[in-house]
Amino acid sequence: MSQELEQWLLEEREEGEDRVATLFKRMKADGRLQDFSDALDDETLREKLYKEYGIE
Repeated sequence: MSQELEQWLLEEREEGEDRVATLFKRMKADGRLQDFSDALDDETLREKLYKEYGIE
């Protein structure tokens, strides 16, 4: 695998982790613990919540 591809994959993974962390921090602040728990295993719900919270 090329170094450029490896770097791109690393950056994409880090962006994804930041996105999830931002969502979960906002949900925690809003007291949405059940949604938080459900979103851990449900990608469709996470996408819905990203849109609801304006996280891209």
